[in-house]
Parts: sequence; C-alpha cells; structure tokens
Amino acid sequence: MLRLMPSSLNQRLVLFILLPVALVLVVVGMIGFIYARDQLLNQWGEATILKLQRTAHQVDMRLSLPKTLMMMIQGMQNVDDVRYASKFILKELEEIDGVKRVALEWAAPDRQHGMTKYRSSDSEAPGRTNSTMMRMGPWQQLIRVTPPQFDTSLNAKAISLLVDINDANGSVVGQLRVVLRFDALVTAIEEKEWWQNHRAYLIDEKGKILIETGMQEKTVPQSVQLSQEILDAINREAQGTVIGNVLPPPIVTGFYRLQEAPWTLVIQAPGSEVLAPILRFRLLFFIFGGFVIAVILFLIRSSTTGTVRAIRSVSTATGAVAQGIYDVELPEGGRDEVGELIGNFSTMVDQLKERTRLKDSLNLAMEVQQQLLPKRSFCVGDICFAGICEYCDETGGDYYDFLNPELMGDGRVGITVGDVSGHGVAAALLMTTTRALVRSQVSQHVGLDEAVTHVNRLLIKDTEENGNFATLFIASFDIANHTIEWVRAGHDPALLYDPDNDQFLELGGEGVALGLTEGWEYQSKRHENWKPGQTVLIITDGVWETENPSGKQFGKARLKEIMRRLGPYVTAETIVGTIHEEVKKFRGNVSPCDDATLVAIRWRHPSGRRDS
Repeated sequence: MLRLMPSSLNQRLVLFILLPVALVLVVVGMIGFIYARDQLLNQWGEATILKLQRTAHQVDMRLSLPKTLMMMIQGMQNVDDVRYASKFILKELEEIDGVKRVALEWAAPDRQHGMTKYRSSDSEAPGRTNSTMMRMGPWQQLIRVTPPQFDTSLNAKAISLLVDINDANGSVVGQLRVVLRFDALVTAIEEKEWWQNHRAYLIDEKGKILIETGMQEKTVPQSVQLSQEILDAINREAQGTVIGNVLPPPIVTGFYRLQEAPWTLVIQAPGSEVLAPILRFRLLFFIFGGFVIAVILFLIRSSTTGTVRAIRSVSTATGAVAQGIYDVELPEGGRDEVGELIGNFSTMVDQLKERTRLKDSLNLAMEVQQQLLPKRSFCVGDICFAGICEYCDETGGDYYDFLNPELMGDGRVGITVGDVSGHGVAAALLMTTTRALVRSQVSQHVGLDEAVTHVNRLLIKDTEENGNFATLFIASFDIANHTIEWVRAGHDPALLYDPDNDQFLELGGEGVALGLTEGWEYQSKRHENWKPGQTVLIITDGVWETENPSGKQFGKARLKEIMRRLGPYVTAETIVGTIHEEVKKFRGNVSPCDDATLVAIRWRHPSGRRDS
C-alpha cells in the first residue's frame, strides 16, 4: 500500500523544508512572471496602437482632402451654384495625388430609358432650372467609400468616393464620383517597418482582408482569415488588443480603425516573440531554483545523519518503555538539543515508573469504590430503585446507596445520595467515610434527623483542618403508610413528579453540608399521601450543571421535560438511563468537569398497564 506520508525523519525533513522552499520559489516565480508578462503585453499593446494610429492618420489625411472638396459641392444651395463652381472644384480634385478620375453626373428624364446622365463638362442638364433648391445632410452619412476593385482602365485596384446630390424633396439629382488608386492610399502602410516585419492586415467593415503583409495583387478582397474573437473586438471598439485565454498566447493582436474609411488596421505578433525576455528569465529562474534545491538536499543530508541516529535509539527505547520495559540504556548525549533529549528521556522513564505505580494504586482504589456502589436496581413490592454514578476521574466524591428494609427496619426502605467537595482520591476517601457513618447510624434504627446529626458530629473531626465537606440527601419510604421522610444536608432538593397532574414538588428543607458546623441539629421533613405512579428524582449538581461546547448548562428544566416526555409507565431504570444518555448527548465532546449521580425511585402506576 502506497504511503501518503514519509516514514523516516530524513524524508520528513526533505518534505517539510524542501517542499515549502520549492513552493515559495514557484509562487514567487509565477507572481513575477504574471506581473512581467502583463507589463510586456501592455507595453506591446500601447506601442502597437501608437504605430497603427500614426499610420491610420496618414491614410485618413489622404482621404480627408478629397472628401472636403466633395463636401464643398454638396454644401451648395442650388444647381446653378454647383455648375458655376464645379469646374474649379473638379480641377482641384483631379490635382490631388492618387486621384485618377473625377466625374459630376446629373440625372434627367429620358423617353427611351427613363433617365439620362450628363457629365459636368456638358451643357446645362435638361429639366433643371436655376431655382431648384437642394437639401444637404451630414457628410459622414453621404460620402461612401467603395471596396477596392480592379480597374481595367487603370490596370490596378482603385476605390471610389461617392456623394449624392439631392433636391429639397430628397430626390437624387446628381452624383459626384472620385476614383483613387488604392496603392496610393496603402503606400503609407506598406512602407512601415512594422508592416514588413509582422503579420499585418487592412480589413473592411465585414472583416474581409483588403491587403496583408506579402499579399500579391488581387482583383477582389480575400476571404475572412481572422478569428471570430478578433472580429468581435474590432466591432466593439475602435482600437485595442486581443491576447486570448492561453498563457503565454500563441498570437497577440492589435487593431486601430480608420476615421475616413470603414477599414481597420490589424497587426499580429507571436506571443513568444513579445514575451521573449520573460520567457528567458523563467528558464534561468527554474535553473537557479533547481540548484538551490540541490544545495538544500545536500545540507539536510549532511546535518541530520547524526541526529537521526540518536533519535532512532531514543525511538527504540520508547518502544520498550511502551511495552512496560523500563530498564533501557541510551548512549551518552552531547551538549546539543539531542543530548538534552536523551537526558530528559531518562528522567521521564524514572518518573514514568513512579506514575505507573500510582496508576495501579488508583485503579485498585477505583475498583474498591465501585464495589461500594449498588450493583443493580432493586424493587420492594411496587417500589423500584435505580441509580447511576459517573466519575470525571478514576475516583470521585459522589455516591448513592440503597438502604434495604433489613437495614432501615419498620417496613421502610431508604436511599442516600452524597456529594463530597472536590473529586479524585481525597474526595473518594471522604465519601467512603461518610457512607460508613451513615450506614452505621441508620442501622441503629434512630430517626433520620438524629442519624444525620450524629454523622455530622463524627465527620467534622476529619474535616475541620482541611475544610472539606459533603452534601447529603437521605430519604426513607414507608410503603404501608405512603409517606416519604427525608433530611437535606446542603444537597439539592429532590424532585417528586406526579404524572397524573403533571406537577413537580421539591423535597427541600434547611440543613448545612456535613463537616462544616459541629453543633447543627438537622430536622427531618415528611410528605404524606405518596401515590402510586409518582417518581422521586435525586441528583447531584454534576448532572444539571453539565455544560455543552458553547458553555450552556443542561439545567433542571430539561430534567423536567424529559420526565414529562417519558410518561407515567416507564421503569426507574428507563428514567435513569434516558436522562444519562440525554446528558451525554448534550455534553458532546466536552469532558465532564464534575462527578454526576442520578437516582430514581418509582412507584408503579396503578392503571394496570405494565411499565416499559
């Protein structure tokens, strides 16, 4: 089976020292790489956008001059103005570098064809008068730029700038066309160094490539070759860069849209070329990191050999001690931490011998104390007794005792519940003394008040110097007369539950704890008319003061709710067991901090239904 964790110290040192160092190197390298990568990509994007912007500005300048002259004609108010100024404007258009043809055409009715066109150099167009007014709109919407097409008359590709001339009714009365050589426009692009050294394109609004790096003369634009991600970015923004989701990106793209034509300049570069400096740094970083790891491995190996040998000998001795073999020998240690470990281990073994002896004594004391507690519940007629005592240490100060009719006399049966201050061996010894004194006094068939008073006078001789004390609740049940008599010596009052009326009665009374006041005279209390079906519940404070992980106490209200939920037909053993389990469930994983004792005395319900 593959081990998930290293088994030797050397392996763990390598794992817990080398792994964090490697992780730090990797994390620092990744953070530095990401930061430098982003900086390089941002710098490339800014430089690329600036190059494209300058080149696009040159192309826009070549287009803006003919457009300005064309708008002069469109801005005139009537046909006569256009005819008067057209010769001058057309001449200026023809003299612009790259302009190869200029035509101002008019439209008129024709009998055969419905419309006849006349060049501006012709005579006055038929059907038009000087009074015809024209409506002009924004030139951005009226001047159209056609895609480059092969012009046979020019034997080269050309584009046309078109502007319609409308009358006041919105009807087209003429059109101005300016034809420019396409190569004259893109010369400003093709002469750029970045155009020669990178993959670059000029595309139209539909994403078709008008010209690209190394492109031969073609009569029509090429098909779409750019990715959809790049085309979407071009449609959203006028300028920007597209890097992609893969890091490092195989291709990075920058674009810039022209102002005077629906075209966009695009430049692409390999990601490895853009990120070449950081990729070289990453290689050197990992080489250096590998060297550092190798040095760390060598230092760990050379410095831990002697330490591992000494620790292995301590480990062997520890295994022997774990099996109860305390006579172990260890090599002499030096003055370093390993020598201190060997010396402290030897001291620990000696102390462990003593603690083991004390542990055996405690186990014996626990067995003796457990023998003093009742072994099981018992019944006298229809009255049943059940109890449980749980110590937070091996021994404790809580106890309960059933006093049978032979001990009590006069047809009575009794119960005693005590709680000695503190817990552990000292409390267990005082508990044992208290139990013996109570049994001794009760066996003399004196009243409960007299018996408890004598116990207090005897017990105080043992507690007056150390300040220890014990609370006690003792009760006798007269089956024939249906009465309960009790004495309360500083203990919590018992609870009498009547399920028929769903009522709780506290069996209280005055009385200080045993071992505190020598001259105290205890008085007994009596409850008449104890009925079948009723239950007496006696507990120590370790039950209702039990705390859950959030520090909240179990409380007496929960005890009462459990009694109500159990109903009138359960046995005393069921009551004790249920409350004990509820307390454990409430406590959760919190260790008990006090001894806890619980006793239930139940008179079976007279309904005839058997207790469950």
